[in-house]
Amino acid sequence: MEDLVFHGPELVRRLSDCVGIDRVQPFVFLTEAAKDHGRSTDLLTAIVKYGSSEGRYSGMMVQDLVYARDALSADLMEALHYQYDSV
Repeated sequence: MEDLVFHGPELVRRLSDCVGIDRVQPFVFLTEAAKDHGRSTDLLTAIVKYGSSEGRYSGMMVQDLVYARDALSADLMEALHYQYDSV
């Protein structure tokens, strides 16, 4: 999610190049919530949430982070430019 929120135009360009689709329309950030039910998030809320470790991990327990460290492949984490967070 962070990539789409912080690097949307570049991400969509690369995906389009990868699958061989020419983008006709420019990338446009939607600033309002995409859905009107459930736990919908607008662009500003997403930036606040995913822009800091406090927001990104709110609602997670230490056990969740320990599990992620044990279960997620180090190669995959490196390929996606993610880092394991301290527990």
